[in-house]
Amino acid sequence: MRKSPEARSTAIEEPLEGERAALATDRIAVKLELDVLDAETAVLESEALGITDVVAMRRLDRARSELRKFLARRQWARALSAAPASIDGGAAA
Repeated sequence: MRKSPEARSTAIEEPLEGERAALATDRIAVKLELDVLDAETAVLESEALGITDVVAMRRLDRARSELRKFLARRQWARALSAAPASIDGGAAA
């Protein structure tokens, strides 16, 4: 028996939504990594001139912190989506 066009369309769209979501989070991660690199460059340029740029160092700390938080949230979300049972192992039943 053949599937209806709507069923085939749904079967194709569901994996694509997951791919789109993964690409969106990867895009955000790359942007945050570029922010870190930009801030590191500013710090290194100031150090090359013999200057301690406190503003650039704070910007670097913030960029690293944002990247760490984002990666931790993404790892937590992946762990939850990969978990076959509830967090407590199904012991609450």
